[in-house]
Amino acid sequence: LDRLQGDDALLPGGRYACALMMYNQKLLCLQGLSLGQVCHIVQLAVSQRKILGYSGGSMVPYSFSEEALKERCASRQWPFRN
Repeated sequence: LDRLQGDDALLPGGRYACALMMYNQKLLCLQGLSLGQVCHIVQLAVSQRKILGYSGGSMVPYSFSEEALKERCASRQWPFRN
């Protein structure tokens, strides 16, 4: 996911919408899972694993998220400017 850039890195903003898009893509890694299971995976990717995050209302790879930017600023003791 970190290799994606620009519009390619933008996923639908809500967890359900993101999971639905991934489910409809028929990704091999999600083959055989229900939509509910994919929703749960997206939830874990956001809340626990820091694989996905939010930026400007869209879901993005965590490294591009507002939370990651805040963490980088905090570690350098820089003010966060949105």
